Amino acid sequence: DVLTPAAGQNEGQGRDGVRHVGVGGRQLANQHFSLRRILYRLVQSPGFRQARSRITLYRNENEVLIDGPADEVVCSFDQLTKEKNHDKLMLYWGAIASAGRTPDGKLWLNASLVRGGVSVAIYEDIAQQFLDAFEIEDLEDLAGAHVLLAGRCLYADSGKPVIRCGAVRYIVVRRYRDVI
Repeated sequence: DVLTPAAGQNEGQGRDGVRHVGVGGRQLANQHFSLRRILYRLVQSPGFRQARSRITLYRNENEVLIDGPADEVVCSFDQLTKEKNHDKLMLYWGAIASAGRTPDGKLWLNASLVRGGVSVAIYEDIAQQFLDAFEIEDLEDLAGAHVLLAGRCLYADSGKPVIRCGAVRYIVVRRYRDVI
C-alpha cells in the first residue's frame, strides 16, 4: 500500500518506479552504498566531498563504527592535519603514489613520494588477505590507484601521518587499467 503524501510534501518519481517523498521540495532517502561506491563518488564528484549527506559505517549489524555528515567523517589525504586528524577514526581516501613491503611483512601504501607524506599501514596479519582480495600480484600495480579506508590516523614524532588499517573489509582499492 502506498500512502498519499500529506499537504506540503513534494512528490518526485524516481527511476524504475521508485518513489521519493520529501518535505519542502527535498527528496530524502536512505541509500546503501558499498565502500567501493563511496570511493567512486569521492573521486568523481567534488560536491560529494563537501556534502552534508550522512554516512554510517557499521562494525557489525548493530554497532556503528563511523557516523556523520560526509564533510565531517571523510578526509582526503591532501587535507590531513595533525590538529584535525591525529588519533581520529574516519574514512580517509586518496591516490597511491607507491607501495612497498617491509621485512616485518607490513604493506605500505604511500600517497606521496615525499618522505613525510601520508602512508597507509596494512599490518602483516592481513597483508596477504588484502593482496588476495584485490588480486594484486605486483605492488607496482597500485601506483595511481585510489584507496578509501576506515582507519585511525596517527602522527609519528617526525610529523609523518600514518593511517592504520585493521581489517580488509574496511578498505577498498580502485585501480585504473591502461587502455591498449
